[in-house]
Amino acid sequence: MASTIRDGLKSYSSSITITYRAQDGSLDELSALVKDWIELALSETDDPAEGDYIRFQYGGYELNTKCVREGREYVYTAEIIPKYYGYLSWEERVSEKLPLIMESLGFDENTSDEEKIRAIYDYLCENVYYDKVHLKNEHNDVNSTAYGALVLGSATCHGYAAALYRMLRTAGIDARIVSGMAGEEGSTEYHVWNIVKLDGVWYNVDATWDSKEDIYGWFMKSDEEFPGHEREERFRSAEFIKEHPMARESLQ
Repeated sequence: MASTIRDGLKSYSSSITITYRAQDGSLDELSALVKDWIELALSETDDPAEGDYIRFQYGGYELNTKCVREGREYVYTAEIIPKYYGYLSWEERVSEKLPLIMESLGFDENTSDEEKIRAIYDYLCENVYYDKVHLKNEHNDVNSTAYGALVLGSATCHGYAAALYRMLRTAGIDARIVSGMAGEEGSTEYHVWNIVKLDGVWYNVDATWDSKEDIYGWFMKSDEEFPGHEREERFRSAEFIKEHPMARESLQ
C-alpha cells in the first residue's frame, strides 16, 4: 500500500486509489489505515527524491472512502487526492538540472564529506535568493519547491530545505528536513531547516537564514549554538533524537 502511494506521489498523480477486501471493518478504520500508509510512504529510503523530499513539497490530502459488501466480504476503496506545491514538469526540470549543478561542484573520490556539505551549502546560499515577493501569496507555491530554488533561483524556507536535502542525499550525505517555529523571542513563525550527518552525529543548518545574512551563522551548529529555532514535537521525540544524535559542539 505504501509503495503504491509513494509511486503516486512521486508521479504527481491527481488521485491515488487503494482497494482491498476484508471480512469486517469500518470506514473509520480505513481513514486511520490510510494515514498510516501515507506515513510509511513518506519514510526515508535510499532515493534522494523520496522521504522528506516528498513530504515537504506536498501539502496534505483529501480522502474519499467507500465500502461495498460482496458476498461474505467487504470491498474497501480509498481515493487519496493529494495537494502538491508543484507539478511533474517542474520535478522533471529539477532532475535535468541537478546533475549539471552537481558536476559543476567538481567532486571526486578525494572530496571529503565535509567539503561536499560546505560546497553544496555555499551553492544554495550564493545562487538562491529569498523570495519576499511571493512570500505572502498563499496561491503561489513555487517558492516552496526545489524547482523554485534550483531552476528559478528563488525560494522560501521549504524550497531551500528541499533543495539542500536533494543535493546532499545525491552526494551521499545523510540529511533530514525538520520544521518548527523560528525567529526572535516574541516574533516567531513557522519555519523549515535541515539537519546533516557528519562523522556519526547530526548538525543543524539553515540555508535560508544564511543566504540572507551572507555568513556562516547557521552552518553545522549544535542545538546549543542554534538559537531561535524550536522544533515541532515529532522532531523532539526520544525516538527521533535516538535516530539522529545531535553533535555536542558546532563544527569549527
